[in-house]
Amino acid sequence: MRGIEKSSLFILSMLMFSALFPLVSASLLQEDDNFEPTHEGVDFPIGWSDISIGFGPNSQGFEMIYPAMIGGSDDEMAGNGPFPWVLFFGSDGEAQDGYMELTSKIVKRGYIVLVTQEMQDSPKQHLN
Repeated sequence: MRGIEKSSLFILSMLMFSALFPLVSASLLQEDDNFEPTHEGVDFPIGWSDISIGFGPNSQGFEMIYPAMIGGSDDEMAGNGPFPWVLFFGSDGEAQDGYMELTSKIVKRGYIVLVTQEMQDSPKQHLN
């Protein structure tokens, strides 16, 4: 190739390459800064309560661990929410209080955690 052909090929390839930039930048979404502020204050005290959802043999028990006013069993929930919630499924045969250390660290940062209890009624009983 001659010098003119090389330079015109180079210029043409640069123009084609630069034409891709608007496509790439247009495909990126703008970040929305309308989100909840991070928790920068003192950690929340921890409250917990045993709750049940449903009736009779179809009820399911949970331990609800939440940001509290003072802390302790069945204490008042902190009033400066809203607090997002997390549903925590433990392993089979593990006691609920075995997860208290992990869930309390999550709750201190402003989350409500529901830890499931084992089902009272085994689904295998209904298969016979």
